[in-house]
Parts: sequence; structure tokens; C-alpha cells
Amino acid sequence: FLEAGERRSLFLTATPRNKTAWDIYHQIKLFHPDEKTDLPIDPQDLKKYFQMIEKKERKLQDLLPSILIRRTRHHILRWYGYDSETHQPVDPVRYKEYLTGKRRAYIIVGGRRQFFPKRELETIEYSIEATYQGLYQQIRSYLGRPGKKSGQTASDSELTYARYGLWNYVHKDKQRKAPYTDLHCAGRNLRGLIRTMLFKRFESSVHAFRESIKRLIKIHEVFLESLERGLVPAGDDAQMLLYESDQMEEAELFDELTKASAKYDINDFHADKLKEDIEKDRNLLKKILELVSEEKIPPEKDAKLQTLFKWLEKGPLKNGKRLIFT
Repeated sequence: FLEAGERRSLFLTATPRNKTAWDIYHQIKLFHPDEKTDLPIDPQDLKKYFQMIEKKERKLQDLLPSILIRRTRHHILRWYGYDSETHQPVDPVRYKEYLTGKRRAYIIVGGRRQFFPKRELETIEYSIEATYQGLYQQIRSYLGRPGKKSGQTASDSELTYARYGLWNYVHKDKQRKAPYTDLHCAGRNLRGLIRTMLFKRFESSVHAFRESIKRLIKIHEVFLESLERGLVPAGDDAQMLLYESDQMEEAELFDELTKASAKYDINDFHADKLKEDIEKDRNLLKKILELVSEEKIPPEKDAKLQTLFKWLEKGPLKNGKRLIFT
């Protein structure tokens, strides 16, 4: 689209930089394919410049004014606004009067005077204990404590997250050999990520949490069946198949899992211990699902949902348009 050169493009983003300066680099590459550049940077090579930013030898801020236009409502009012009483352009030097609310300013849009609305923010509070019918602490304990490795959970009522730490079940003499070293790298942080994901669903809504638990039960059951067939479904391809297992016929699923898992030999694993922990997790997930079932927590007893409904019935939300991000 950009190479066609027939139209101008404007990229809009609320978060140009998410994690590292390389986020900005990749956005620049959308419209600036060459590394050599006429942008006022030193060296005039984008990749080298960003490598120096990474080493803290250059500042990203020195590049941004050349490629990024940042506009806040105050910037617009200060430089393009009109005074609400005199209808003359705002004096940028005296803008403090508008910041404090002593004076008001507007902008012209489509030939009409437009004021930025005054934003009124309120925090809606709810009780997660009430949402989960007093089961919050019990379910929280099932999800486990941070920092423990798979297969090393002390409590019988905690998830082991065995499926996300398969390297811990590999025989010691094989752990430092390929392909099992890959499992070590992949599984090192995965347990914590899965646990965090479950907590996010847990805090998000009963429905989101319930659906996540249902899916995890299905995945664990397919994993157990795979172990019974002598397969250890590990690696990216196998993981993808597990997550798509509810969309495939059983025969096709296990044919594909056999191919995807071929490089892992079940004899190189403590298979009995792995089965035991996977089965334990499946049973705990079923117990959690029973606690949050629709029969136990129907929508009318979901405190978070009902709090939202009550607020939607109040003004000004009741009288205007509502936009809900979830």
C-alpha cells in the first residue's frame, strides 16, 4: 500500500513504544525501508542508531520530533484555539489561565465552535469476594503460589502446572541434551505466565474464568490420552494442536500429534510422575469449574456484572451512548 505511492498515510497509535525502542524502529521501517537515512541522526543508519539507543549511547527522544506528531487537547487549544469571550486566537503565552479554568477556549471544526468536554472520572468498585460467592480465597489457593517449579508443589490442593514444565520430568542424563534443552528454555517462565493468565481471567469475569478453565480441562484430557498412547505432546506445533483440539476429529488430532511429537521419546521422561501430576491438575481444574459453574454463580449473583448493570442505569450513562472496553 505504501510502495504504491498513490495515497498519503497517517499512522495513529496510543502506545508507539510498548516494550523497547525497537518497537519504534519496526514502525519506522513500514514507511522507511532503507537503513540509510536523511533523518537528522548520527550515525545516519537506522539500525546502528537503534543499537546505540539500546546501549544507552543515543537517546530515542532526539529522533522522535522528526517522525512523531504528539497532540494533546491542551496543545490544540493553546495553538489553534479561540477565547470563548473575545473569540480571538488564544495567546499561547497566557495559556495558564485556560489550564486553571479561569478562561475557556474552543476550536473551530466544520465551521462550528467546539469545546472539549470536561472529563469526569469515577472508579466503580465491586467485591471480588461477593462475585465469587465467598470462594475467592479457596480458588486462589488452588491456582498456587508464585515461584514454585512444576512437579515441586507441596500442597495437594495446588495446581502443579506440570504441562508447562515438562523439562522437570525429563531424566537427569537427558536434560542437557537436544531436543530437551528446548523444553527447558520454553518452560522456564511459562508456568508463571499461565498462572498470571488465569488470575487475569479470574479478576476479569466469572464467565471468562469459567471458559478458560473448561478449555484447560479439555487440553489436559487430550494430553493424558497422548501419554497413554506413548506420546509427549511438546513443542510449538504440539501446543498449537492441543489448543485447537476442540476443533478436530479425534483420529485426525492424534495423527497430527504423533507427527508433531516425534522427536520426544516418552522413555526419556518420568512418565508415571508426569501422568500423576497432569491427572491431578485436571481433577483440580474440574473442582474449580464446579465451584464457578453457572448453577453456583448465575449472572444475577455475579456482583461485578450486577454492579455494571446498576451503573448503566444511572445518569449520564443511562441517557447517552456507552462504550465498554473489556
